[in-house]
Amino acid sequence: AVYALHGTLAQALNRGLGDWRDKTIVSLPPDSVQRVEVTHGRQAFVLVRAGKTWKLDSGAPADSMAVPRLLTEFHPTMAMGFASPPVADSATFTRPTARVRLFGAGTVPLVDLRFDSTATNVLVRADTGSTVYLMENWSLSQLAPAEKTLKASTPKVE
Repeated sequence: AVYALHGTLAQALNRGLGDWRDKTIVSLPPDSVQRVEVTHGRQAFVLVRAGKTWKLDSGAPADSMAVPRLLTEFHPTMAMGFASPPVADSATFTRPTARVRLFGAGTVPLVDLRFDSTATNVLVRADTGSTVYLMENWSLSQLAPAEKTLKASTPKVE
C-alpha cells in the first residue's frame, strides 16, 4: 500500500497503528436495504420496505423521516477506534446487548452487527470479520433505536 502524508513528517510518525487503519464498519447505500431487524435487550422489531414507504412488523406505518435517518447511519458507519485484545476477548457477542441485521432483496443479511456495551464504550463486530470496533455509547441508540422512535405519529383527533 502507498500512503500520502499531509503535514509534517513528525505528525505522521507520531500516529498510532489504529490511526492508520480503516475505521469503516459498514457502508450500505440506503436504497439497497429492504428489511431491518433490530434486537435491543428483550425488545425486537422488524422494519420492511413496502414500495416507497416502510412498515413495522406489527403492521404500523413507520415514520417517513426516521427510517431514512436510520438507514443513513449505515452509509457509512464509522468507528472511533479498535478494541484492544483484552477488551475484544471480554466482549459478549454470542448474547449481544443489541443486534442489527440489514437485508437486501434476499434472505441472507447484507450485514449483521452485534453490539456489546461497556461502562465507557460500545463494542461492535460485524459477522463478516473478527475486528472489534469501539464506538461512543450514544451511537448504540442511533444504530439500534427503540421501536417507538420509528413509529409514525398519529394525529390527535379533537
